[in-house]
Amino acid sequence: MFLQLLGIAFLGLIVISAAGGSFLLWKGRYLHKIRASIQGTPSEVTLVKDSKPLWIRHPRAQSAIRILEHLGFEKGDCYRVSELSGVRLVGLVCPTDHIMAALHRHDGMGVFVELSVFFPSGEEITVTDAPHGEGMEVRPGVTRVYLKKARVQDLVLEIRKRIMHRIGVPVTNERFAEIYEAAYRKEMEWRNAKGGVSEKEVSQVMATVVAGPSAGEVQVVMEDSKLSEILRWESDVLSYLKHSEDLSVGQWTTYEASMLLFSESFHPKAYVHYLAGKLGIGEWLIPYYLELTGKMPLSEVLRSVVADQRGHMELLAHIEAPIQAQIFGIKRSGEAVRTTLKLKQVEPATRAGGVSE
Repeated sequence: MFLQLLGIAFLGLIVISAAGGSFLLWKGRYLHKIRASIQGTPSEVTLVKDSKPLWIRHPRAQSAIRILEHLGFEKGDCYRVSELSGVRLVGLVCPTDHIMAALHRHDGMGVFVELSVFFPSGEEITVTDAPHGEGMEVRPGVTRVYLKKARVQDLVLEIRKRIMHRIGVPVTNERFAEIYEAAYRKEMEWRNAKGGVSEKEVSQVMATVVAGPSAGEVQVVMEDSKLSEILRWESDVLSYLKHSEDLSVGQWTTYEASMLLFSESFHPKAYVHYLAGKLGIGEWLIPYYLELTGKMPLSEVLRSVVADQRGHMELLAHIEAPIQAQIFGIKRSGEAVRTTLKLKQVEPATRAGGVSE
């Protein structure tokens, strides 16, 4: 449920850009420019009640709410998503069928409806008229049906047909935010565990928007998507460490600026652009490092980049969630000695196949 707010929405918007001939070209660009162009997909979201939901005055939203209420749904609160500034939604539930409805307003996707039911077995069914998402893999036990441009009443009819005589888990408007956040978190944990979006998914999603995308176009979108994932994982790790250590504001700022996330499983070209933004690599050097990714393991590419920047890597931690990765502190010649951290959850031993200094 609610995967449209994850990689699907992000990926769909990139594909639309590609279809218009405005691919985000990486060559000669720094990561901070990419950060400004791409809204990441957090591993968790927080719903906050929206006291001024002006968007629900939109005729499409008004019509959807009216139809859902006529079909037995009860309107709940309006929300904004703290981690995603372009997302608003209103919750509704059908207490007799145990169906949960989320009417979304997304800056890039417009207004769309998701209807979901959860069963005690862990199975889930979602029916939506979201414009993007077909082609993305779904979690085992999850059925996701896309009915683009369908009427709201047809969405309700479809999910009721699929429910048959089964009884779903009871849902209430009072628990809407809790259920929504838990469903999002469960979906992201599964996606993180499988290594994020795959090239097959990228190709399949693009095929729903672009007629016969070339291999080069698929690769450009793939690299954008994988870079977004690395940035999200880094943000998750920083958030964990920030709340697990007793650091002053000055200490935390210094540490955050010197941290690098690494895993041999990262997309090589996306990781080079990640390093370019973190270490301020000159744009003329980026093609050189991109070429290295085809000649040596990513760990060797990392060593080469840090050495060329006259830096020294210090292994700070191993992280198990949201992905298995290593954290390195980077010290450069001439810089003041950085704060030594005693991380609670980690062991200094290096994993097999990882980078060690």
